[in-house]
Amino acid sequence: MTKELVSFDTAANSLPASVTTALNATYAAPAVIVKAGDEVDLRAKVIATTTGDILIPRGTYTLTASVTPNAGVTLRGEGDKTILKLPNGARWNAIVVTTADVTVRDVHLDGNKANTSYGQNGLYSTGARTKFINCYVHDFNGYNIVGFPGASDLLVQGCVTENAASEGIEFQGVTRGSCVGNMVRDNGANGIYIWNSSGTSSDSTISGNTVSTSSQRLGAAGIRVDDGATNVTISSNILKDGTANSYGISVYSSTANIVSNVSGSGKLS
Repeated sequence: MTKELVSFDTAANSLPASVTTALNATYAAPAVIVKAGDEVDLRAKVIATTTGDILIPRGTYTLTASVTPNAGVTLRGEGDKTILKLPNGARWNAIVVTTADVTVRDVHLDGNKANTSYGQNGLYSTGARTKFINCYVHDFNGYNIVGFPGASDLLVQGCVTENAASEGIEFQGVTRGSCVGNMVRDNGANGIYIWNSSGTSSDSTISGNTVSTSSQRLGAAGIRVDDGATNVTISSNILKDGTANSYGISVYSSTANIVSNVSGSGKLS
């Protein structure tokens, strides 16, 4: 049974002993707990932790470089109160996964788009079996959530992604990606985009997502599949509030399977 963290001592930058004990009881091994709001401690514990869970308590962490978890590690926040934010002028991604079996969940990533200009990404993976779960990601100057060539078995589930300069969620050369149950809105280009780029994008599932007011660029789409991506299943998605010059679902693939989607506005292609 998961136990809720009800309070912590902000003055001491630590959780009460009773809460720490209760929290650790929910993990196979004791969780590593970051000092609340301390970005230096966050970075040190991410570097030092080689297995298990790292809890990032509620607070704001201004990232001075990318956070790069080791293989087998879970980064776990406390929902939208755990804020990882890029500072003004940042030229780096927020969380970068290059190793296997990393999970990032229950965190809030703020790309500070108004004060950056380089093309930074929020959640970024080239690893195997990465999971991005229940994250709120917004205002990145590149992609909010992205898998690049080399990523396989990537799961993006239960996330809210909005106000990216480019795509809300992109699988670029990802093998066996799953994009399930996300809310994707107000992004500058396609809401969800699957394509090959320099890799091979195949065997992905896009299911149960709600995509709205994305595809703001001419010819973009709420969900787009092209550039040779193969064996993509698109099912049970809701697409709404697109622009007159955009598409609900745009597919340029001979092996896509499109089933029972609802387009409230825009058009299917």
